[in-house]
Amino acid sequence: MKLSKVLLSSAVAAALVFGFAGCKTDEDEDGIIEQIEKGGYTNNTDVQYKRAYVSTATKHLAADCEIAIDTKKSTGKYTMGYIFNQIGKGTDDKPYSFCVVGVRYFNNKAQYFISYYTGVRGKKGSVNDFTTNAGDFDISAEEAKSWGVEANTAKEYKIEPSAASEYWTDIPAGSYTLGDDGILKVYIDLAVLSGETKITKDNYKTYLNKTVTEVDDEDEDGKVTKVLKITDGSYKVTLKASANAASGTSRTISTENTLSSFVVQEAKLGKYAMVQKDANASGTWTFPKDSYIKAASTEDSDVIIWGEEIHN
Repeated sequence: MKLSKVLLSSAVAAALVFGFAGCKTDEDEDGIIEQIEKGGYTNNTDVQYKRAYVSTATKHLAADCEIAIDTKKSTGKYTMGYIFNQIGKGTDDKPYSFCVVGVRYFNNKAQYFISYYTGVRGKKGSVNDFTTNAGDFDISAEEAKSWGVEANTAKEYKIEPSAASEYWTDIPAGSYTLGDDGILKVYIDLAVLSGETKITKDNYKTYLNKTVTEVDDEDEDGKVTKVLKITDGSYKVTLKASANAASGTSRTISTENTLSSFVVQEAKLGKYAMVQKDANASGTWTFPKDSYIKAASTEDSDVIIWGEEIHN
């Protein structure tokens, strides 16, 4: 609701780097994400909820993301979030589905939520769910009437908190840092699991031989590419104080708490923001270079390449 490494050959590495010349998903007509990262964005418009999303150009099984919020500048109700597993085109016939980890600092508390959304339309849809002046992505006909907007087809599956009446959960101490400078940092460790096993550079070949298939995936521009789909896959999301922290707060996203059709596959990742009227958000998103899991077709049997991306 909130919307809140195998070493690479030089040729393959170059192909991955130039992959960022591809097309990003951009649902940010007002440049909100950029403004948040360059000092702050204040919603001083007549729109009650301003939302924005900008993705990577390339598709990945996973990557980690550190969200840093300037709590001295950020005021009111807002969300800085990490979107992953973004599938679809945002159109009426092929709407987006994606997972979101949202973070905020509110009433002197670090808080988060995790949700999975389906049926979300973007600027290519007959209704843009990112710009509708309503509180929820998944808004019923009755709610839409009260808001004076059109009902949509979006659906939220709440992972944390799971209760229908709750929207945020306090982040436990030790799973974030808050410095004297007012910067709140939450490191989101995103792991891909095959059954109960985490995919690593040491076990991925065995893993690929058992549970990975290659499927067609159509981009927003209509281009069809091959991506890897994990037939028994799930995500493990862990909020930590830093990349090197030994432990944190973990939740799993799978068919058990979403849909039977939920899949883990190569998809775009991105930055998400929601800023309510008169609120301000200021902070940054960082995707550590060595945390990307990038797949590519090669002449040998290595399908997943663990390599560094120079940009996101």
